Amino acid sequence: MGTDIMPWKPLQTMKYGLFVHYVESLSGRADGSVPAFGPAAESMTAFGVEYVIFTAWHFNMVCLYPAARVDAWVAGHSVRRDLIGEVIAALKARGIAVLLYTHPRDGHDFSEADAVRIGWGANNRQFAPDPDPTTYDKDRWNDFINDAYAELVDRYGHDIAGLYLDEGTVRADSDRIIDYPRLRETILSRAPHLVMIQNYYGNLYSCDLGDKEYCHWGEFEQADGDLWPCYAMPVASVMAKSWMAQVPAGQPVVRFTPESLYRYLVLQCGSNTDGFGVQWAAGPYAGGGWEDGVAETMTAVGRHVEAAGPSVRNTLPSRSFVTRPGTRICDLAWGVACTSPDGAETYLHVLKPQADAVLRLPAPEDGKAFSGARLLRSGQAVRLEAEAEGLVLHMPAEFAWDPVD
Repeated sequence: MGTDIMPWKPLQTMKYGLFVHYVESLSGRADGSVPAFGPAAESMTAFGVEYVIFTAWHFNMVCLYPAARVDAWVAGHSVRRDLIGEVIAALKARGIAVLLYTHPRDGHDFSEADAVRIGWGANNRQFAPDPDPTTYDKDRWNDFINDAYAELVDRYGHDIAGLYLDEGTVRADSDRIIDYPRLRETILSRAPHLVMIQNYYGNLYSCDLGDKEYCHWGEFEQADGDLWPCYAMPVASVMAKSWMAQVPAGQPVVRFTPESLYRYLVLQCGSNTDGFGVQWAAGPYAGGGWEDGVAETMTAVGRHVEAAGPSVRNTLPSRSFVTRPGTRICDLAWGVACTSPDGAETYLHVLKPQADAVLRLPAPEDGKAFSGARLLRSGQAVRLEAEAEGLVLHMPAEFAWDPVD
């Protein structure tokens, strides 16, 4: 691994990612067996993503890299193979940024003896977010967890864009368990450029950004993408059966169409001022490959993104034609707008085809004046007129609206 910090583009302009949960003992094989450990995930290049969030540890806190300091606390909680290093190197070579998923509150999967050794305490209950308050040693647990993060950042900090810290409870009270200011200092004293992000349930603690997470619940319980609301913060949503690959081959798991996934990504481009847009979540099998339909669906999304060119990747929400958080595609009059980082170009995504070959826009909210317009894919000129009510764009002859975007 290199020692120079990667010159990542501004993280606010990233809009399209993949959330990969690859979990020791939980990520299954295609034939249904569950190995203790498997090889790296295959390339995400065909999916067209700008960044990947990949699991460094989760269940039973098995680190997917050699972690001597963790093993010094509790033996057998890391692997000999540097899977994380391999993933980072493969994605870095393709220009895809990497964030590492971690969990600072995941003490509940340890054996009783190990839980006592690291401060989580006795009377441990698997999958319960809280330790037994009568045996929990907060100082010792935070000593352990800070040691684990220090080792991770020392090893990979200069090759990644950030860390994802799992919240651990919908009560948003993890500061009873974790000393977040201390943890932030441990991380940023080693790699000051890292962004810290977490699934948001009402408390950011010492992280920089929240991330709305869904696994077929809440607004993402139903499959009609036109009913999913957008946010200023990023969104992570499972697009298959679960966060990780567990369903044997031959059983389709994808609930959402490529068009719904792409159109929601575009909607987020219009509202996501915090950056990172949307992460569609799916994990690979141990041993390689994806559950039925995952690769095909995500590759189709990638083709839509490729066709959209610069109007999706590396963009910011428009201040001229604002899409407010909470808006759904079904609420739109025509679509959403975003801009290039320098503000020189404004991109109009028409998610609702108009009745004729004319697009009517309100007056720009920021008072910006536009000198001309063109169709992005063909380069054909579009006649632009300014009226008292706003702007009118007249499409060229023989024009037909793309029903997707």
